Amino acid sequence: MKKHSGYTLIELSVTLAILGIIFAIAIPSYGSVMARANMGAAESAIFTSINNATNFSFIGGTRAVLCPSADGISCENSFDWSDGWLVFEDNNANRERDATERKLGSFDEISPELHILTSEGRTRIAFQSGGGNFGSNAHFKLCDERSPKRSRSLFLSNTGRIRVAASPQTSCTR
Repeated sequence: MKKHSGYTLIELSVTLAILGIIFAIAIPSYGSVMARANMGAAESAIFTSINNATNFSFIGGTRAVLCPSADGISCENSFDWSDGWLVFEDNNANRERDATERKLGSFDEISPELHILTSEGRTRIAFQSGGGNFGSNAHFKLCDERSPKRSRSLFLSNTGRIRVAASPQTSCTR
């Protein structure tokens, strides 16, 4: 007698139902994990940019500027840094990147769901030759689609030190 091997329709249906339940549970968790990863990537990119500007201005003895930039070439007059930012040397202290001034780095948009805003009056952060930044302390708000309770804040002091804190916001819109 010949033995047939394989799966019955009932076994296949049960297996597909179990896989469907697993995916239904896993997909929302995956979205939260990705949002958290994007938030961490943005924090890291901001830290890197600030450290590059601080080190360049301190070691090189010249000014550096950090500003929002969607194209990675020129600065925008905006408090919204969600589309990316630019770091450059500022030899003539005009806080605009001229053709002769070196680009020190740039970052593109991390995620369309992530919003990065700076405090009022801080469309640019200029670092003086000693490594500190001009003006008042800067505040970066990072928010994503999860909830305002999940937002983060980065505080940059005038000496160039960064502090990270959980910062529940009422809203964080572009």
